[in-house]
Amino acid sequence: MKVFQYIMVSSVLTLLCGNIHQAFDSNVTLYDKKISPTKVKLLGESFYLVLPDNFDITKTYKLAIGLHGYKGNGSDFAVTFASETTSKQIILVTLNGNSKIKKGYMWNDYEYNSERVMLVYNYLKDIYNIATEVLIFGFSQGANQTLYTSAVYPGHFTHYAGLSGGYIPIQEDLYPNLRRVSILFVYGDGDEVEQALDEGMNETIDILNSYDIHDIERIIIPGLKHKVIEKEVKILVNWFISSSSDSENKE
Repeated sequence: MKVFQYIMVSSVLTLLCGNIHQAFDSNVTLYDKKISPTKVKLLGESFYLVLPDNFDITKTYKLAIGLHGYKGNGSDFAVTFASETTSKQIILVTLNGNSKIKKGYMWNDYEYNSERVMLVYNYLKDIYNIATEVLIFGFSQGANQTLYTSAVYPGHFTHYAGLSGGYIPIQEDLYPNLRRVSILFVYGDGDEVEQALDEGMNETIDILNSYDIHDIERIIIPGLKHKVIEKEVKILVNWFISSSSDSENKE
């Protein structure tokens, strides 16, 4: 019964988010346009790459893979986080959603998109010295996609973060794969989408707890509307760094 109710809540949120998103050309706040991500083409796939300040090919770096929201794109999403990731010595990678729409992209094939993410992940592991700590995160629809990807490919991602998303249920047999993943949910209460997220997040956390998943942090930003802001970016990156030290101690 809990899962059925959860699906109903998620369906309402999905419809609501679809309507609200149509009001945005972009759901990110670009606060540092001086950093331009590099577009990399790989076996018919492409992704956006931002290397840390003073990058040294011989050094080891944490990796963060981010997926934008509905009507967003990988380039703008990378720029939004680049100022923080470059200064904090994190390799940042973003992708476009699999389906092109009028003003951006969307994610509508969880399995295929997970394969795309893993293609990029494995490529980066081959050419760079990637640390054990790997973050996969997303905004809104991208957060739902990354939750699925982190569960269907266990052992590859130590951290997952859902920014105003991550409320879509996944197959029951996948939940145990998240037991060794540090989880962060960040959202606000500044508009009807963010307010509706609260119920979905309560359901999400209840389900995760029922599978003995307790390494979860939830942060609600007062007044935050359905977009990514600089404060949220700083919260995400600082959480990844600080909880990486915690995860090392768990090994």
